[in-house]
Amino acid sequence: MEEILDTHDASADSGIVINQKIKDDLIKTTKWSKFISIVGFVGLGFMILAALMILANPVRGFGRVQMSNIGYVYFIMALIYFFPIYYLFKFSTNLKSGLESATQISVDEGFNYLRKHYQYVGIVMIIVISIYVLMFLTLLASGGKGF
Repeated sequence: MEEILDTHDASADSGIVINQKIKDDLIKTTKWSKFISIVGFVGLGFMILAALMILANPVRGFGRVQMSNIGYVYFIMALIYFFPIYYLFKFSTNLKSGLESATQISVDEGFNYLRKHYQYVGIVMIIVISIYVLMFLTLLASGGKGF
């Protein structure tokens, strides 16, 4: 009992067939990815709320650092955090819709958003690792005097 998602000739494609077990697993995946993205959006809301609360109370804290600077950092983090959550949400909604209606375009869009999600996370990871390497090299160059 194998089912092909689109209505055109499967022999012209790569030969990949979405059987019922794969379809069921993908539906379960969409449920979990939607749950994770919704929790992410809630966390994003808390980040923005914290940023607003910090900015509303501009006092000095942590030595000479203005607390408002931390509020701005929270806004930047929220902006960075938004895109992978959004891409994961779009993946789950498009893929689920495509699987339930057997629409190839929706399935393609869903997997495109999954690609964007992982691409974005990978780029952010490369940037963070690069910052760590630069910090380590700066520490070595200074002989550890800055710490």
